[in-house]
Amino acid sequence: LSYMISALGKLKDAGLRIIATAEGVQITQFVHPDIAMKRACELNKTDNKGPGNILGRAKDLCAPYFENGLLEKVIATTVANDDTATDQPQTENL
Repeated sequence: LSYMISALGKLKDAGLRIIATAEGVQITQFVHPDIAMKRACELNKTDNKGPGNILGRAKDLCAPYFENGLLEKVIATTVANDDTATDQPQTENL
């Protein structure tokens, strides 16, 4: 689970980097958003699919966890091993 969270975080950061670069290119070079995205991908040394490719990679990364029920098993195991888990929601410090 920690691998998936870490990998998804890296993909998120890469996507945000591309989007921020594209916005900067669009504002400073007065170009169409599609052209700005293409240039942002070039500047960030990624393919021209940009965020769409990142979303696809994130989906591919998560698929085994969801398809095989691994995420549910990890959560169930964690809850079963947690002595502080209760059936009542925690309302302290809200």
